[in-house]
Amino acid sequence: MAKQPTQVSRRPSSRMGRRARAVRTINELVPLSARTHLRQARREMLLAVRDVLDHAIARLESAARSRRLRRVRVE
Repeated sequence: MAKQPTQVSRRPSSRMGRRARAVRTINELVPLSARTHLRQARREMLLAVRDVLDHAIARLESAARSRRLRRVRVE
């Protein structure tokens, strides 16, 4: 009985990953000026998130500093 050849599944264009294909597609569809605006908007969003996190961290640190031990009389 002859052996059946085994199929090897290969991804199309294996040299180029999904990310590279996605970037190429976006570059073809979205004009350079729009990509520039989107990149700047993403940067601003990240800066806003960093500002929110810095504020939350500062609040936590000031709350930790303001806590003082009190003596409580137990009867």
